Amino acid sequence: MLSNRTDFLRAVSKPIAPATLSRIRTQATAPEAPRPLRVFLSYAAEDRAAVRELYEQLRDEGFQPWMNETDLLPGQSWEMEIRKAIQNSDVVLFCLSHHTTRKAGMRLYKEIEIAQYILKEQSEGTLFLIPVRLEECRIPGILQMYQEVNLFEEGGYDLLLRALRVRAEQVGATLSTPSPLNTHSPASQTPHQPLSEE
Repeated sequence: MLSNRTDFLRAVSKPIAPATLSRIRTQATAPEAPRPLRVFLSYAAEDRAAVRELYEQLRDEGFQPWMNETDLLPGQSWEMEIRKAIQNSDVVLFCLSHHTTRKAGMRLYKEIEIAQYILKEQSEGTLFLIPVRLEECRIPGILQMYQEVNLFEEGGYDLLLRALRVRAEQVGATLSTPSPLNTHSPASQTPHQPLSEE
């Protein structure tokens, strides 16, 4: 125990061991561990097949996609986990089709609301919210201020990748180089086909 002010000053002025000082400096200057870009996928249940394909393509490209069908566990609170996933994501893709525009309900608007709230907290010009059209369809008014990308058009997937790579640079996320054997690479990507009417 330090009995007086002199003992206290003597204790705090004691030289730090070189090994300890080196460890402190290393911890202070060490860069964050590299991580992939985190991508949240919002979609209508009827579009799960097309969105799962997009999920797998993005995963193969080296991104870290999130969709409730694969990442939400049984028994978890939907609203809490969705909010957490959006908050932890670097970019949110709203996958749109005639299903989402015809049946846009509380769930879609709740996810848009969360994403827009997070976007307000970020610097101007941040690329965070992207409308992604899976087929020719109307874009909900609340999303019309954001430039969309059309996956059903030639070059649409390439354009999406460009946007995601820009976002990866903004947040310092890592980008892996697609393998030549990766059939989902932009060079061999074919446009998504419009979903058939039910």
